[in-house]
Amino acid sequence: MNCWKSIYLNREFGIHRLTIFSTLLTLLYFIAFYLTFSMFYPKTEHAIVPILPFLGSLAILFPIHKLLHWLPLTLAGMKATMRLEKGMAIVPKMHCETCNPISRNLYLTAALSPAIVITAAAIGFSITMPAYVSFFSILGAINLGFSFSDFLYASQVFKAPRHAFVEDRSEGFHILIKRAS
Repeated sequence: MNCWKSIYLNREFGIHRLTIFSTLLTLLYFIAFYLTFSMFYPKTEHAIVPILPFLGSLAILFPIHKLLHWLPLTLAGMKATMRLEKGMAIVPKMHCETCNPISRNLYLTAALSPAIVITAAAIGFSITMPAYVSFFSILGAINLGFSFSDFLYASQVFKAPRHAFVEDRSEGFHILIKRAS
């Protein structure tokens, strides 16, 4: 297979620019989500979520996000592993890795599944429990901030030929196409 394109987001955009855009996406999504639901349920009395359940929910949000990357790969029969590394802060880094290149469509499914599933869950819970809309809008917004780099990767892969494969590396990824014979 030949490499069609290599993408390294940290080199192309820089870690600080990615963090700023991710934070802006989080804030804009929170504002849009909260205002939309406030318009639909204007007379709702908002419940206050105690700090420990709130912090616990935030603590498990990222591992759930990473598991939702891993789940489509495992359901498709690919050998995918979750790996923990020591991060710069207290929180360790989690990586979902595959041993072999995966198809373009499977990569898009795995990359976008956390954003779709957790956002849909936040919307569903906000509809069923409108008193907790602020809590669910915060969780949905933070998850979408986590998904910003996934969106950038997916936009690059979406431009690739339909029969391409994606090889994920720790520093970025390669889009591969089969050699013409």
